[in-house]
Amino acid sequence: MTTIAAASGVANLEIVFPTPEARMEAFKERGFSPANIAAGTLYYKLSGNSNAKDKVLLIGGVGQTGDMIDAVVSSLLQDSKWKDNVEICTFDNRGTGQSSNPNERYTTSAMAVDCRDLLKHLGWSKTHIFGHSMGGMVAQEIAATFPDLVHSLTLSCTTANGAFTAPWSGVRMFLANIFGSNANEKLGRTMKLLFLEEVWRDPTSEKYQRLEKYLAGRFCKFGAGANGGGVYISQISAVTTHNISAARLEAIKTAGFPILVLKAKEDYLVKISRQEQLACSLGVEPRTLHSGHGVLFENPEQIAQFICENMSEARARST
Repeated sequence: MTTIAAASGVANLEIVFPTPEARMEAFKERGFSPANIAAGTLYYKLSGNSNAKDKVLLIGGVGQTGDMIDAVVSSLLQDSKWKDNVEICTFDNRGTGQSSNPNERYTTSAMAVDCRDLLKHLGWSKTHIFGHSMGGMVAQEIAATFPDLVHSLTLSCTTANGAFTAPWSGVRMFLANIFGSNANEKLGRTMKLLFLEEVWRDPTSEKYQRLEKYLAGRFCKFGAGANGGGVYISQISAVTTHNISAARLEAIKTAGFPILVLKAKEDYLVKISRQEQLACSLGVEPRTLHSGHGVLFENPEQIAQFICENMSEARARST
């Protein structure tokens, strides 16, 4: 166990990185359940009404575990229309949290098969799919390959082509976070990578301190989401090789389910122009989030609002 004093923001935060054993125990305490799939085991958690007709699958980005989407789940379950009428699944992507790390090349198409297998395990035949960042790439693969599984599609801060998708400044910070060990620098870089400039330039603000406290708490309890730098590299490889052809984008566009593409106001990890290009290819106007790439923490209420809007549209189309 390594203790590093991190004088980040206005607080003097002491970050204690967990041992591998303590980290895995912390993951076990979340109460996730195992699903045996073709590629190994995915750990997942269900929230909401198990008898609800409408099911939602939330897919996170690089290094994110299922519990990192909890704020979106809470916001969905506070919606007056949907709180009693939806069941939500969050899960650890391959190589993160408790899920297994298959000894094979990671691709977004393989991760889409993981999701297909998870939905089969759950017995869900039609699902509202939400994907953020890398999760949005996986969601595109689901929509293109298994369109019959999709009830609605909501994509956040993502692109159809992962090659050279991040600004170079973001790439430098991301790689420094993977391979660096100084807690103060890692926390500061993460704040800049994920959140709006108006947030990270004002460490005295309530929002900055709330987000910083959340991230520091995760560092102490879970360390990194991915199980080692090798998994990060595998997931980054999946991102950079992701490519949905024009023909497959057209197939998604004409599949019949409602589509929303959400773009960040500022983004160090996926170029805004790429997010706008994806929306254009899918025949929709991009909707702007008041957040950076870390919208799942910075503005989960807005994500939930858009998911609910898309679910309502799907319901209207099916009646």
